[in-house]
Amino acid sequence: MTMQFQKGKVILVGAGTGDPELLTVKGMRYLQQADVILTDRLVSPAILENFASQHARIIYVGKQCRKGASTPQATINELMVLYAQDNKRVVRLKGGDVSVFSNILDELQTLVENGIPYEIVPGITAALGAAAYAGMPLTARGYATAVRLLTAYKSDVVSESYWQELAQTDDTLVFYMSSETVAHVVKQLTKYGIAAEKQLAIIEQATT
Repeated sequence: MTMQFQKGKVILVGAGTGDPELLTVKGMRYLQQADVILTDRLVSPAILENFASQHARIIYVGKQCRKGASTPQATINELMVLYAQDNKRVVRLKGGDVSVFSNILDELQTLVENGIPYEIVPGITAALGAAAYAGMPLTARGYATAVRLLTAYKSDVVSESYWQELAQTDDTLVFYMSSETVAHVVKQLTKYGIAAEKQLAIIEQATT
């Protein structure tokens, strides 16, 4: 099937969890036709090496706020508008799925306000891909019937009352972007009485 990538359009593509073979076929086809690719830090280099058009301009707009290396969201928004209004085919490439912890709302609002057509191509989010590769079901009869996707990248992101609720739930808890605050996560859950038999897994660079 041949897909035509309209000039002046922005495609927001979820790059998945790292393994290039987990990128969707649709995402791959758009990368192969792109004039400009605005890519996040968490996107595997192998995806760009294998699937990006040889003629595409690749611009790295990653964020790593805790380490001071971050492209302001306003700059990313401006670049999308700039290249789309220049009649370029633009791919905004994000790690995981575009709808989970990705600032997509800011970007969609910018595109709508500027009358720029867009399309969203989902990807596999880290929680699902990492758990599947590790052989850990996120839901299981008799153990967990729901999953909560959270972040604790800063110690004050989660309120004390919500920590208390999290410690008492049977839901599977998935904390994104929290490798450097895992001690705080454990401390808070323990403080509010999480069951001692609850298991903890720490996963980084899943599927890569």
